[in-house]
Amino acid sequence: MNYHKFMYDLCIKIQNNRVDNYAYHFYGNAGFAVPCLQKLIDAGHDICGVFTQPDKPKGRGYTLMPPPVKELALQHGLTVYQPTTLMTKCSG
Repeated sequence: MNYHKFMYDLCIKIQNNRVDNYAYHFYGNAGFAVPCLQKLIDAGHDICGVFTQPDKPKGRGYTLMPPPVKELALQHGLTVYQPTTLMTKCSG
């Protein structure tokens, strides 16, 4: 399943109150993830943390700008994690 379809399906489930009330970690970085996070917040779900990409330099001055998901999370007082990668090295 691709990421866009997953996020779309999640938004539909949230809209129809078909998501169980668990504690969630939200993973997203692009602007299209913002409406899904907003719907989770509006529905009163417990969001333990929001994972998104690190801030990136933008514009002529290369000012660090946060991803849209981070901005929304901070507006609602959510904990934001910005790892450089979600991949881990497994030693066997």
